[in-house]
Amino acid sequence: MSEVQVISGGADKLAERYSREVLGKEPLILAADWKQFRNSAGPKRDNEIVKVADLVIAFPGKGRGTWNTIYLAWKKGIAVDVLPIK
Repeated sequence: MSEVQVISGGADKLAERYSREVLGKEPLILAADWKQFRNSAGPKRDNEIVKVADLVIAFPGKGRGTWNTIYLAWKKGIAVDVLPIK
């Protein structure tokens, strides 16, 4: 099995917890810098996530960021698993 690195946009506490408790390693958190980039912070963060991802496992909710990350990954040819949550 290849090396696994959990990447989070900073809002996915479940993924971060999984990384720490199951994998025993710190997740790579790529949080949006809203103060510096304002409205473009989210899309910039989404691009950074996709830039370092080999696979995207997404738990989309009401926000646009996860959907944008899914789209960017798909556009780049990265495998995407979408797992809806209630």
